[in-house]
Amino acid sequence: MSFTTHIDIIARLRDRENRAWEDFFDSYAQLIRLHGRDCGVKEENLDDLVQDVMLAVTRKSATFQYDPGKGRFRDYLKKIIRAKAADILRGHYRREAPLLHVADTAKLDLIPDEALPPDQALDRDFAGEWKNLFVKDCMRLLREKVNLKHYQIFFLLEVRKLPASQVAAFSGLSLVTVYCIRSRMERALAGIAGNLAANVPEGEIYRRAGK
Repeated sequence: MSFTTHIDIIARLRDRENRAWEDFFDSYAQLIRLHGRDCGVKEENLDDLVQDVMLAVTRKSATFQYDPGKGRFRDYLKKIIRAKAADILRGHYRREAPLLHVADTAKLDLIPDEALPPDQALDRDFAGEWKNLFVKDCMRLLREKVNLKHYQIFFLLEVRKLPASQVAAFSGLSLVTVYCIRSRMERALAGIAGNLAANVPEGEIYRRAGK
């Protein structure tokens, strides 16, 4: 399941396909949890946040029409995550109100927004998390496509950041061969990223994924 095929998932949710819910969960649950944590949602409430966001997206899918002129899908999803995170935080503050001796719980509606980190910091965190998931998706597809040993060499070089000489010694290959494999893997990864990005009408392109 490709992380980047979000427009397709929304369309399938709208058509009530049975598999669409599972695909949305597989693609975005990790992102929702990560950004929920950024917003201040506690670990024990992150599963509730995932469910709330999924339900909201499902309800909105009936009328959702993708228009790139009105914004990117990731911004649409980010807005829903933050709204549902704020709802969870409001519920937490309301439950704590008696202990805090707060009589007017209506005023607590303002507290979660003030408790969240600044929008700029949240936007930066979300953008990084979105890109990281894209890169992981590209690496997964690369592993499925290429020779496993070549993938392992590339992984050790680019992810584990091991010196090429150490990877050559570990793999039993010459240093020149290791460099050639890395070059081929980079081209393959760039092609995968380009193909995925071509299916995302938002310009979410990372042709040198993770670089």
